[in-house]
Amino acid sequence: MLIGAIGTLRRWISGLIFPGIVLLMSQGFSLRTVALFLIGVLVVAALAALWGFLSWRATTYTVIGNSFRLKRGVFQKS
Repeated sequence: MLIGAIGTLRRWISGLIFPGIVLLMSQGFSLRTVALFLIGVLVVAALAALWGFLSWRATTYTVIGNSFRLKRGVFQKS
């Protein structure tokens, strides 16, 4: 669960780095802008942790005879 959350966080943060830097550069490094950026990072971290937990809970393993079945996916099972 933790590894999944960290992986999701890494992907989401990497997608927000450029827009965050552009925001900070365009608005200046005022206290309000930096606080909004940090709040955004915390929200993304909380959502990534929630997604990691949901992914972990939605994964099931089944062994039937000589076959191993793995179901994964929060919204769409595969």
